[in-house]
Amino acid sequence: MAAEPDQFRQVGVQIPAGYFETALRQLAELLGRPPPELRGYRLDRPESSDASWRVVCTVRGQQVAPVCEDLTFEVVDRTWGEGVLRVLQQTIARLSHDFADRLQGTAFQFVGRRDTQGVMVVGEEHPHFANHMHHTEYLLQHTQLQMDNARVRCEIKEMDCGMLRRQLRLWQLKFNKEKKDRLAQREKTRKLRKTVAELTAQTEEMESRIEQLEEEGAELRQENDALLSDSDPPSDGVDMELDDPTDDDEAASQESEHEPLLPSESEEDPEELVPDSGSDSDAVVVHEVR
Repeated sequence: MAAEPDQFRQVGVQIPAGYFETALRQLAELLGRPPPELRGYRLDRPESSDASWRVVCTVRGQQVAPVCEDLTFEVVDRTWGEGVLRVLQQTIARLSHDFADRLQGTAFQFVGRRDTQGVMVVGEEHPHFANHMHHTEYLLQHTQLQMDNARVRCEIKEMDCGMLRRQLRLWQLKFNKEKKDRLAQREKTRKLRKTVAELTAQTEEMESRIEQLEEEGAELRQENDALLSDSDPPSDGVDMELDDPTDDDEAASQESEHEPLLPSESEEDPEELVPDSGSDSDAVVVHEVR
């Protein structure tokens, strides 16, 4: 199924009609064909491309005897209007070449002609203008060819520029990513340096604390040694052993066994002096206590 055209136009129907539309309408009537039809299709091209429209001109054939086939001519141009002008001019040149024998004695006998490849064909000379029409057709063809070549080169350059722009965008994205990663790495390095500084400070503080504790421990050991030296009894260079109380008890019991029994102070002598109340104060009576 054919795609629907974006633009449609029938030659010579719309007013005002240009020179090429009027000439093509007259040429179609001389050949016994209906008014040609113009269809335009937008091409899926980049916005910067000059070739954005495909314009097709269809010349319908006769439906009665003698029946002839349809003729189709198409061009690719920058805009719809420019494509219409170009396809009308080329259609007139092609029909003038294909139906030259039927156009004898008419104004189209001396117009510029082109073959099926779009190349100019030398026609008959005009009795007054000679080959001026052919020269004009040659200049037109040469100009159109140069314009097409320039457009192709421009599109190639534009494609190169588009590729370079895409590469530039990719490099920019890559550069931005590298920059972001570098900034993240710098931030990470800064945090690590900060952490190292904090740990170094903590380490120095702990070392100073350890030195302080060692000094305090040394002072405490010195004080402890001094207290121990003060609490020990004096000695003449001989180690003295602590006496066991059990040994003292045994020694005392042995000494009591070997000692003679002596009277105690509480016992009375066998003879006790008892004073006599009946005698003189100087007389003393001795009673024997039994």
